[in-house]
Amino acid sequence: MSFINKMNFYTALLTAKSANLGLHLFHHAGTSLPGALALKIQKNFIASVSDYCKKDIITVTGTNGKTTTANIIAHLLKKSGYKTALIGTLGAEVGEKKLSTSLTTPDPDEFFALLAKAAESEIDYVVTEVSAHAIFFRKLYGLELEYCVFTNLSRDHLDFFESMERYGRVKKSIFCYGQVKNAVVNTDDELGREIF
Repeated sequence: MSFINKMNFYTALLTAKSANLGLHLFHHAGTSLPGALALKIQKNFIASVSDYCKKDIITVTGTNGKTTTANIIAHLLKKSGYKTALIGTLGAEVGEKKLSTSLTTPDPDEFFALLAKAAESEIDYVVTEVSAHAIFFRKLYGLELEYCVFTNLSRDHLDFFESMERYGRVKKSIFCYGQVKNAVVNTDDELGREIF
């Protein structure tokens, strides 16, 4: 990556940090102005670094099984000769380099920095877990997701989502706005049948 591209990327990364703060203000203060501004900044950020985000991104969401499923997918891709990055509960792995992460789905500034490392390492696929909180806070907003795998929905995070209906709506929403190109859905699960 050239010096100019690095400067553009890190300038955009600082913008993403500001957008992330705006997203948290939006969801905690209940006002739409900072949130709407943050989403616009985040989408512009993605456009400005689109060369770094053009990796095939495979996401895994669901209450249980995200880590196992994401690790199996990454392992199978590696064994098939593809260079992979893995982001999730256990941290991140870009090629052979292991990195720690703060959350299952890191905040946008950290997530896009990992995508940049993946681009620098000429990674073919990025496999990432996507938590319900990440969907709710729209941490991957603006990215095209090549695949999204839905494992299941069971009782969890009701302290935040308050009801299973709301929790399910949030999980389902990742499939509803054209962000996901291909879905792999567990239809043994009731919400999975709705998604399908």
